[in-house]
Amino acid sequence: MFALWIDLLLKANWKPAYFKGVLVPRGSFITSMRNLAQDNNLSVNTVRHMLKLLESDGEVTLQVTHLWTQVNIVNYSKYQDFRNQTDTVTDTVTDTVTDTVTDTVTDTVTAHNRTKEPCNKVTKEQIKDKKIKDISPRFVRPTLQELSDYAKSISYTDFNPHYFMNYYDGNGWMAGSHKMKDWQATVRNWKIRDNKKKAEREHSSLEDLPF
Repeated sequence: MFALWIDLLLKANWKPAYFKGVLVPRGSFITSMRNLAQDNNLSVNTVRHMLKLLESDGEVTLQVTHLWTQVNIVNYSKYQDFRNQTDTVTDTVTDTVTDTVTDTVTDTVTAHNRTKEPCNKVTKEQIKDKKIKDISPRFVRPTLQELSDYAKSISYTDFNPHYFMNYYDGNGWMAGSHKMKDWQATVRNWKIRDNKKKAEREHSSLEDLPF
């Protein structure tokens, strides 16, 4: 959830801009569920669920059309505007999108020129340079539906979500000697392995044909 929230803040316009003739206000941006899922290495259903949580908690509002989804950050200025005229600005972003997790990110940046237009303060470079603690999302065991939906999205027609689930439930969701961090990547690896085996079987069948 934290990683998706930061991604939404990074994507939001810091000033009004046009997208295909549509005026998108400051603090908003136009995207799609599929693009957000790909950018954050999540399933479309997971992104949709997280956005619904953020919307229900009053963090964002959504405008959905058959062509795109517009995400609007509520109180965007709370996260982006410079708050004082001193040489440094301290911005605290508090994420309270669930009942059990409160993530606080404190970012201190130097304000070089107050006469210029403010730029986005929350950037990937600042997160890295200021050594904000990387809060990696805790691994969440996928559901059978999420496994099935993701396999379809990558055209993995031979995938058996029940077998995959039983296999990793049995080994404690270990990927090799380490705890699994990304089940989507594991599904992709299974697809590569199965395609290789299928190609080897086809090649072997051709060798057995009489000539």
